[in-house]
Amino acid sequence: MSKLPKPLHYSLLLIILGIIVGALLSLVNMFTAPYIRENKLKVVRPMLEELVSNADKFEVVTDQYKNIDKSIQDVYVAYVGENQTAVLLYVVTSNQYGDIESLIGIDITTNKFINIKFIASSQTKGFGDVDTLNKHDFKIQGADLDVEIDAYAKASFSSKSVQDAINIAAQFYRNNFKTGEQVDEFLEEIKTILPDAVKYQSIKGNLTIDNNQIVDIYKD
Repeated sequence: MSKLPKPLHYSLLLIILGIIVGALLSLVNMFTAPYIRENKLKVVRPMLEELVSNADKFEVVTDQYKNIDKSIQDVYVAYVGENQTAVLLYVVTSNQYGDIESLIGIDITTNKFINIKFIASSQTKGFGDVDTLNKHDFKIQGADLDVEIDAYAKASFSSKSVQDAINIAAQFYRNNFKTGEQVDEFLEEIKTILPDAVKYQSIKGNLTIDNNQIVDIYKD
């Protein structure tokens, strides 16, 4: 039996090693990812509490959502008692000057923005750095999901990245949480099934749902 040529032999060896290393990295990531997210939650908790000051607890629910925008690093839900009250998104957007990491809150009860806080930024100091961004009022507090921010005049690139983050958060919310108009339309459909019910109440927030397949659950 003839031996493989050395170049081919080494190529196959490198491929096998690459597969083994890739599998090991995936295994390590599977075990370490939850701990990394919990540690990140500890870091961002002060900002979470600032955005939703009446929350009793926050949960990392990123893994419940599939095929979300790659700019969304993590998704948090705020609870008051046992009820979900807000969703908060850790979003990273970029431009030619670097990344902007932001935390964006949306009130589930009103379908409006709570506000935005900036976690980190590699933008130019004095124009798009984290302190400058946090000092500027982008006027999204209480705004609708289609808001256009009050751009920071000195930093058009940074302002665009902030607008991009806002748009990404809004689209995620539209895709995964029912807005007022959607709820009204859905309830009209439910009433055709249970016309004698006195009232309908969503109980999705009180359940653990895998794979995000169930959009909402109502009881009469």
